[in-house]
Amino acid sequence: MWLQFVLSFAVAATLIVLLVRWVETRGPLAQAEAPVTNPKAIKSSDQIARILARQEQAPHEALIRASQTPKSAARAAVLAFQQYQIAHNLNSAQGPIQSASCSATGGSPARLVLQCNVITGSADEPVRWPFDAVATPASRTVTYCPIRYSAVAGMYVPVSPRCR
Repeated sequence: MWLQFVLSFAVAATLIVLLVRWVETRGPLAQAEAPVTNPKAIKSSDQIARILARQEQAPHEALIRASQTPKSAARAAVLAFQQYQIAHNLNSAQGPIQSASCSATGGSPARLVLQCNVITGSADEPVRWPFDAVATPASRTVTYCPIRYSAVAGMYVPVSPRCR
């Protein structure tokens, strides 16, 4: 009787091991995506990545209110932009927003060049969202561009000259 129990257990264990191996080799998780090696497909993928990066980095404009300095207007603009991104689940942006800041990096009083950053996420895992901005006090406008890095390794897509 004891031998019958051991044999039944051994057969059941063998069947379970075989089933697990079969699922691992033929199941949905076993079909990993093969790397793309076709040069035309790679070139097409790179072109699409560049187009997406340009679209994500497109210039945006905001008005400088009478009560704002150009730097505070740029900060308010990039903060509002990032709040919209978080509220609408765009570009993997997640909240809450920790801070936003802008600092002058060059230009002149007539055309102030700024670098802005919005920090989102938790205190343990903060995420920095950089922006280039240009404030033109005479026209009371701030032009800002989100800086997005391409998912394609080694690909750099410059922001619009309007933001530099």
